[in-house]
Amino acid sequence: MISGRGGAGARGGRIRPPRRFVRPNGEGTDFEDCWHMLEEALRDIHNKSCGRLSFEELYRAAYKIVLRKKGELLYDRVKQFEEQWFAQHVIPKIEVLVTKNLISIGMGQSSSSANERRQTGEKFLKGVRDTWEDHNMSMNMTADILMYLDRGYTQQEPSRVPIFATTIALFRDHILRSCLNENTSQLIIDILISVMLDQINMEREGDVIDRNLIRSCSRMLSCLYETEDENESKTLYLTVFQNRFLVKSNEFYEQECQRLLRDADASTWLRHTQRRLNEEVDRCGTTIELETLPQILKVIERTLISDHLQDFLTMEGSGLKWMVDNDKMEDLFILYKLITRVDENKTALRDILHKRVIELGLEIEKSLKNTDFSAAQGDGEPGADGEKTKSLNPAAQQTAAAIKWVDDVLNLKDKFDRMSNQCFQDDLVVQSALTKSFTNFINMFSRSSEYVSLFIDDNLKRGIRGKTEAEVDVVLEKAIILIRYLQDRDLFQTYYQRHLARRLLHGKSESHDVEKQIVSRMKQELGQQFTSKFEGMFRDLVTSSELTSTYRSHINAVGDGSKTIDLNVSVLTTNYWPQEVMGRHASIGDGSRVACNYPPDVKRLQASFEQFYLTNRNGRKLTWIGSTGSADMRCTFPAIAGKSGALARERRYEINVPTFAMVVLVLFNDLEDSESLSFEEIQAKTGISTQDLMRTLTGIAVAPKSRVLLKEPPTKSVKAGDKFSFNASFQSKAVRIKAPIINAVSKVEGTQERKTTEDKNNQTRAHIIDAAVVRIMKSRKELSHSQLVSEVLGQLSGRFKPEVSLIKKRIEDLIVREYLERPDEEEAPSMYRYVAKSQQVAGLAHRAKPNSPRRRRSSEQPPAPTIGSRGGPTDVARCKRRLRSSHYPIAHPLSQEEALRINTEAFPCRGAESAIRAATMSALRRSMATMAAQTAALKQAGKVVCIGRNYADHIAELQNMKPKQPFFFLKPPSSILLPGEGPCLRPKGVDMHFEVELALVMGKTVRDLGADDEQGAMEAIEAYAVAIDMTARNAQDEAKKKGLPWDIAKGFDTFLPLSGAIPKAAVADPHDAELFLSVNGETRQRGSTGLMIYRVPRILSDISRVMTLHPGDIVLTGTPAGVGPVVPGDVVRAGLRVGGREVDEGRVEVTVEESPSSYVFAET
Repeated sequence: MISGRGGAGARGGRIRPPRRFVRPNGEGTDFEDCWHMLEEALRDIHNKSCGRLSFEELYRAAYKIVLRKKGELLYDRVKQFEEQWFAQHVIPKIEVLVTKNLISIGMGQSSSSANERRQTGEKFLKGVRDTWEDHNMSMNMTADILMYLDRGYTQQEPSRVPIFATTIALFRDHILRSCLNENTSQLIIDILISVMLDQINMEREGDVIDRNLIRSCSRMLSCLYETEDENESKTLYLTVFQNRFLVKSNEFYEQECQRLLRDADASTWLRHTQRRLNEEVDRCGTTIELETLPQILKVIERTLISDHLQDFLTMEGSGLKWMVDNDKMEDLFILYKLITRVDENKTALRDILHKRVIELGLEIEKSLKNTDFSAAQGDGEPGADGEKTKSLNPAAQQTAAAIKWVDDVLNLKDKFDRMSNQCFQDDLVVQSALTKSFTNFINMFSRSSEYVSLFIDDNLKRGIRGKTEAEVDVVLEKAIILIRYLQDRDLFQTYYQRHLARRLLHGKSESHDVEKQIVSRMKQELGQQFTSKFEGMFRDLVTSSELTSTYRSHINAVGDGSKTIDLNVSVLTTNYWPQEVMGRHASIGDGSRVACNYPPDVKRLQASFEQFYLTNRNGRKLTWIGSTGSADMRCTFPAIAGKSGALARERRYEINVPTFAMVVLVLFNDLEDSESLSFEEIQAKTGISTQDLMRTLTGIAVAPKSRVLLKEPPTKSVKAGDKFSFNASFQSKAVRIKAPIINAVSKVEGTQERKTTEDKNNQTRAHIIDAAVVRIMKSRKELSHSQLVSEVLGQLSGRFKPEVSLIKKRIEDLIVREYLERPDEEEAPSMYRYVAKSQQVAGLAHRAKPNSPRRRRSSEQPPAPTIGSRGGPTDVARCKRRLRSSHYPIAHPLSQEEALRINTEAFPCRGAESAIRAATMSALRRSMATMAAQTAALKQAGKVVCIGRNYADHIAELQNMKPKQPFFFLKPPSSILLPGEGPCLRPKGVDMHFEVELALVMGKTVRDLGADDEQGAMEAIEAYAVAIDMTARNAQDEAKKKGLPWDIAKGFDTFLPLSGAIPKAAVADPHDAELFLSVNGETRQRGSTGLMIYRVPRILSDISRVMTLHPGDIVLTGTPAGVGPVVPGDVVRAGLRVGGREVDEGRVEVTVEESPSSYVFAET
């Protein structure tokens, strides 16, 4: 219950009006009375005594004065009172504190100890703080009493300053900006700031100070302004203290940095700088104002980091080089954080790391030269005759050096990978520098391609033995890492093909599955063209296994049941396998390379197989290679009279020998024990080439474990004039003996061998460059020299780095051969123009017959250069036979005449056909930069129009009705997911299905296009792409049942993964291509675009009659059968094949992950 003054419950709770004051006569008297009341109250406030008058009475007194228009007089009286109070009571207290010692501290000339300075300074700061706090509290109370003065007087004019601002500023004007001591001209504020800075510096040097005291003084300066208008950017803290604080801090840290440079090492500098940064962060939070933090951090970054960064990084024995060499991870992490503060490009760190990696890489190469590998043990064990394994021969030493070089490079890579992860937070700038440096030093080593191939060869032969799948995967990943760094990938391809062939043909590979895995990874990394020959090798082996099985069944069916020779044949396609393995040396004229006079039984077997093989294969010719096959022979060594032990009885062994060795051993069946054959006699009887015969005899007459022949003289090398006889005293603990295949070992090439390989590789490169130039010029018609060279470098960078001089030489050669010409215009001396003649097309398409002279145009222009030309339908058979009869081994296959014919006639003609295919598929391709721009532009599509139910088999699998006309719907452009943008996200509760489609990228505006205007439709298309139209199938099915739109089923973000833009030239006919899609490597969709119900012109016509198609719009043309679900963790890969070849730009691969969105599918 609310009642009035005096209470009066009986009066119904009414509030009585306030009692009216009786106004005395005279306004002046009234003002003075009110002022005396206020003056007495102000005095009580300063004295901190409880006044007799209430706040209400004081407020009313000020109210009355302002109401009677005496506000200005009251304002002046209050100001005068406060000035007098300052003069009488405040200033004397401060004057006492300003001593000579304090003045010397303010001038920076004090000779006192740190403790004395600290005590003197704290006493002064406490006095100033206490005085300020009293004044500040008093002025706040005064402002409360005189609140109506501000409202009724000062606020009436913008120029008038509030009473609080006027009175609080008295502290600034009468204390801080006064001297208060006749012995100095220094202002109190200067002394105050000097003392505060001195206290802060003492703390930096390790002393303990009163932080709260400094904080109180800094808050005081933050509350005072330069002028009464109280501009927040003009506080005394910002205008006076902060600038001096930064200057003094700069001086302090510069001196400290000089001491560190003189007395400390880089590790000490790192930790000291990090500590200083942390201290200043803490200081700004507890001692001074937080707004100073960015500026003081910049001071430290400049003085302790930027200005002398190079000096610290290059310190001998502690700099960055030393940290890297000694794996100082913590130091490197601190260094990275410090450098990141001052340079977002990390230039100093990047440059030194780049240089150091190259130095360490070159040290690896240098250490190889200084390492003695001769003491290393070989693969063999002590033989039956008691001989011990000797030191490695020079070839084996070089191979050991190759393995060591690769291991050292990988260890170095692991070292910097750990560093990048633990110290540099996988920073992209640092990673790029490391990648560049590894690429540089690896490619500076002339044998890097060969050594990398040897490393893989060694691991796949014995390095993965006994390892788990995870460990094998690590080995494969290391191999791919090394391949990424190689620039001369075509040279690596040559070596790897050679080493792979030896592993496969000689059974040296530990696992064919692992072999295929690494080839698959190479394909993903380098493209299908790079691995096509490797894949062909595996296909040959699979086909050969099936062929051998079929041949055996055939022999069993037609045979008479007598004992026959067991035959295993490998039929090899000539162009998949290296020339060295196939019996084709560098010299084409070496006709005896694969020639051999096989025993009669072997010849009959060869004839039998050839007849069987050629029955269903017209136009093929087998050439038997004896240098790469092997044979199992059952050898009987009779008892020797007069001997004891094993020699006194008959000994039977089964020896596995090379095919040529079998041919040689059979010769000794007809010799008496005392007879021998000279090297020349053996060669005359067998017809084996000199080099092959030397290697063959070394394996059966020198190798201790398989020395079934005796050599005279008994040296370790075979040469002309040596004599060989049957070793009747041969004995072995093992029943099954394997004679070494001398040329089966993958070893480092000698100087002459390497020169031969490089010469062959350069010849191949010349043809590749020719093909690239022709493709580019046929597409662009006319280009300048610099543009042409640039495009050739861009196209070939994935295979090798061609020299500009070689490109120029090939251009000149093409001009001579009339593929290019220089325009006659004088203003275009460095321009080239493509020469298009019907003669050339006819010359390219011509296929010369094997026995007819090759036709050429009148200018004798050779055929167009190509890449990857195949050498005709020639198969090479390699057989591996097991001879069950005594002394029977088996050979291997090939006819040099056929090989010569292939190289001189079939190869160029087949190459011409390849050139036509290349021209059809890719002669009109634009530069890589243009296609990259087009790919990026896909994201900016105005709309995405999708054709539904355009493949009959897809309609059938979803049990839909066939549309009577093209049926289309829209997907939002926000659903587009370009290559490299991340995973495809499946929303929660969604049954996500894939649908691979051919996408049309519009290049022109299309409106109301005619259905039969095929030319207009094709001209409107700028490029193609492969799209995966992801669909929320359960959401779509529900919407269909309820008759609702199903935009949601198609419109989620990332629901439209796209490949890069495919140039039109790569897809000559959009109705003659093959779409495919696989999930986790398993093919799910595969169908020809020729099965579209409605073709592209009709699709564009129907769409453009409804809505205008603008440049950049994307049209999806429907999906073939095979659609299905995917779940998180699945890897979806799709692409496009044209003419049986996959289009590189059409590859799209995405991983499916669970969406982090809060959306959860629920029925509507």
